[in-house]
Amino acid sequence: ELNSGIVARDLAGAAPLLEVRGLSRDGEYSDVSFTLRAGEVLGLTGLLGAGRTELALSLFGMTRPDAGTIAVDGRTVTLRSNHDAICAGIAYLSEDRLNLGLNLRQSIGDNIVLAVLDRLRGALGLLSGAQRRATAARWVDRLNIRIPGLDHPVHTLSGGNQQRVAIAKWLATSPKILILDSPTVGVDIRNKQGIYEIVRGLAAEGVGILLISDEIEEVFATCDRVLHMRGGRIAGEAIP
Repeated sequence: ELNSGIVARDLAGAAPLLEVRGLSRDGEYSDVSFTLRAGEVLGLTGLLGAGRTELALSLFGMTRPDAGTIAVDGRTVTLRSNHDAICAGIAYLSEDRLNLGLNLRQSIGDNIVLAVLDRLRGALGLLSGAQRRATAARWVDRLNIRIPGLDHPVHTLSGGNQQRVAIAKWLATSPKILILDSPTVGVDIRNKQGIYEIVRGLAAEGVGILLISDEIEEVFATCDRVLHMRGGRIAGEAIP
C-alpha cells in the first residue's frame, strides 16, 4: 500500500509553466487543453490506448500535432524535435526505459550525461572527462542512486536504481517541466516510495511535473490534481 503522506496543494495562484490549448493529432488525441503550474504535480491517467503517451510524445517534440498550441512560460513554442523540447525546458522520461530511456550496456556516468553532452564540451568542442564525471556524480548523490561505480554498466543495477539513473539523465538538462510516463513500472514498493519523494522534492523547487500512470492509487497518492483521459480526450478532473 502506498503511503506518500502527501496532501494535495491548491496551486491555482502559481505561475503557469505549460499551457496546452486545443491540441489534436488525428487518430491519437483530440482537443486537449490543460495548464501545468510551477511546483505542481499533475496526474494524467486513463486506460491503455486513451492517448496519454501519444500526447506526451507531442509535448516532447517527437510527433507533430495537427492543431492546437503549446506554450512554455507564456510563450508559444513549436516543437519539431526532442532537441527543441529540451531547449524549451521540457524533459520526458519514457515508459520504456529499457529501450528508449537508457543504454544498458553503457556506463552509469555516460547515461546520466547523454542528454547534456553539448553543454559539457569546451571551446574546441572537446569533452571534459572531469566535468562529465562531476555532473554524473552530483546526480548520483542527489538522487541517492546505489551504484558500484560510475564506470559500471547500467544493466548491473536493480530496476529501481536504473529508473533513478533515467530520471537523473533528464534532470541534468535542468528542465522546467518534467513529463514522467509510468515512472514506477517494474520498480519495487520501496523504490516506488523513493521515486515519489524525488518527484515531490523537484516540485518543491518549482519544477512542473506531469505524471502519467494507469495506477489510480499512484496518482491520487502523489499528485495535486488529476486529469482523466479517455478516447483521446480529457474526460474529467479531480482533486485527490
